[in-house]
Amino acid sequence: MGLKKNFIILLVVVFGCDKEDETPPPVVYDPPSTNELILSEIRNTSISETDGFRNTFVEVYNGTGETVDLSQYGLWYSSNGSGGVWDQTTQITFDGQLPHGEVIIIVREGTDSRIFPFPDYVWASLTANGDDGIALIKNSGNGFVVIDQYGEPYGDDTNPDGAWDIAGIEDGSKDYVLWRKWQVQDPNTDWIQAAGTTKVGSEWIVVSKDDYSNVGLYSPDIAEFEPEEPTIIAPLTQELLISEVRVTSTAEDGDYRNTYIEIYNGTIEPVNLSNYALQYASNGNNGEYDAATQLDLSGSLEHGEVIVVARENTDPALIDPDYVWADLTANGDDAVGLFKYNGSTYDLIDQYGEPFDSSNDPEGAWDIAGQEEASKNKVLWRKWKVSLPNVNWLNSAGTNQFNSEWIVKEKEDYSNLGTFTPKDAR
Repeated sequence: MGLKKNFIILLVVVFGCDKEDETPPPVVYDPPSTNELILSEIRNTSISETDGFRNTFVEVYNGTGETVDLSQYGLWYSSNGSGGVWDQTTQITFDGQLPHGEVIIIVREGTDSRIFPFPDYVWASLTANGDDGIALIKNSGNGFVVIDQYGEPYGDDTNPDGAWDIAGIEDGSKDYVLWRKWQVQDPNTDWIQAAGTTKVGSEWIVVSKDDYSNVGLYSPDIAEFEPEEPTIIAPLTQELLISEVRVTSTAEDGDYRNTYIEIYNGTIEPVNLSNYALQYASNGNNGEYDAATQLDLSGSLEHGEVIVVARENTDPALIDPDYVWADLTANGDDAVGLFKYNGSTYDLIDQYGEPFDSSNDPEGAWDIAGQEEASKNKVLWRKWKVSLPNVNWLNSAGTNQFNSEWIVKEKEDYSNLGTFTPKDAR
């Protein structure tokens, strides 16, 4: 906000003093879009620096497309774990308006005024040195709740021993500058997932602690880190899960039936698919999956990759499946279960829909994310924040767009088939 504007003024003055300087104007970047305010850049120092300064700061970015009322937002702190909870006595709240594409800077007391001439806020509680958490909070109408975080409160069982590893960088949370990747469109309260274990799997880029090049901006140089393919962020999961589903209840162009199931591996390691299978429940199947429909998987699935299982007679111009499953005749109220072999039997670990009887008959289709009959003639994306499979279908389907694990898209949207929802994963 204020800092960004002052940087721009400073540049104009410097260039204006030397008419012979033909330095080209800086590249102008379109501000990335986000669905909420996020923590966009952070620097922690564990040691006193030149002249005794402690140049720790937090940057908060607005990519929502609208001007945001900052009085609804603030920060909480967790010093040395804070006994596993956020210390609400540390709360700092903001004020004023933050336009789309701009940031505010919050600094520690005793930062170098030559680097931070006009911070938006000085926060006495910001004494972070590597293992201290910072939470972005929002007024829910019933008090403030955490919507995004860097680090986390911890107890003995989750103590990071001085610093967290981030993006595969040991102790990446101290004595570095951290940039949030442009591809991150949503805040994330799952710190372990956000930190990641690899450069690809992390939401953060770790750069030198002396790199102040993007203070006051939302990391324009992150464009250099964008991959050739739009899937640089491979969200972490603790198990395989169903990541995308499309079901059609009617014949489509060319009499195709473009129904498919996508399965994603976010477990970091390659997974032996021979330990997994799919089963089907047609029209409820009296409350049970039909073992006779089992489709056994095979081969290996790398971290960040998916397999696509399609119904017979799908359009080859749109779908290139890894498996064709004759039993996948879903039309809106048919369930698909992902099963894992436990050494003697197959256990259900995730599902789309559920087998039903007269007691829980969805009468043709399930509502999902508050959308009526969304389980037919729609495409469903699993949200990035889902790190575990879920056998509780009603919990997974949710009752609105916020508590559902799924995003409901139009049935013609094949844009993310073959990837795990690289964008729009609220």
